[in-house]
Amino acid sequence: MTYRVVFRRAAAAEYADAARWYEERAAGVGHRFIKRIEQALALISQAPFRPATILAKVRRVKTQEFPFFVYYLVEDSRIVVLAIFHARRNPAIWRRRK
Repeated sequence: MTYRVVFRRAAAAEYADAARWYEERAAGVGHRFIKRIEQALALISQAPFRPATILAKVRRVKTQEFPFFVYYLVEDSRIVVLAIFHARRNPAIWRRRK
């Protein structure tokens, strides 16, 4: 079963902001970032319970090449992306959003 992926508003904004930031630094890097996030989301949608739970029902996956985690919940037949978050940022920031 493949799960549908939906983003919380803040996660979608983080994703767009990070892609834009990378693209402004060097042409094509933002597109590589998007590709790596999409790969992580594809893996999550195919096997959402593989990563360990890190907080309550929240799970996370590290992206390849870029220092970002995708934090998410599994709800029924969908994946809810809570954050696309840089690994060096304090995770308490996105936790306060709930």
